[in-house]
Amino acid sequence: MKWLLYGLALFLLAGCGTAHSVDGDLPPFYQGKVVHVSVVDENQGFVLLTGQGSDEGNDYQNFSFTINEQTNIEDEEGKETSITEMNEGDQLLVWLPSGDASIRESYPPQANAGKIVIVAENNGGHEERRR
Repeated sequence: MKWLLYGLALFLLAGCGTAHSVDGDLPPFYQGKVVHVSVVDENQGFVLLTGQGSDEGNDYQNFSFTINEQTNIEDEEGKETSITEMNEGDQLLVWLPSGDASIRESYPPQANAGKIVIVAENNGGHEERRR
C-alpha cells in the first residue's frame, strides 16, 4: 500500500512540470521584422518586432517578446541558435509557450516567447534568406 501511495504521488508531481513546449502544428503567433534586440545574456533578453499576428484580433503592428532559458531559438533549418545571433532587420516567426499564452496589456503588447525561428537575416542592410 505504501508503494502505491508513493507511485501515485510521483505520478501527480510529474504532471506539475513547467516545461515550455510549443505546439508545432499551430501557425506562428506573430511574424515580423526585428526593430530592437536587448540582450541580458546568451539565454535572456527582449526582442521588439514590427509585423502582424496570425490570430484574429492579433493585429498589433509592434510586439515585444521576452526570451528566457525555456525559449527555443533556431534558424530556418532547425539549427539551435541564441538571442545573441539576432540583429535589427531579421525576419522572425514567434510561437507562444503551450499553456502560457498570456499577453501583458501594454503598448506595445508583451508576451513570453516559446519558440522563435529566424527565417531571414539582415546582413549589412541587405536582407538575405537563410539557407
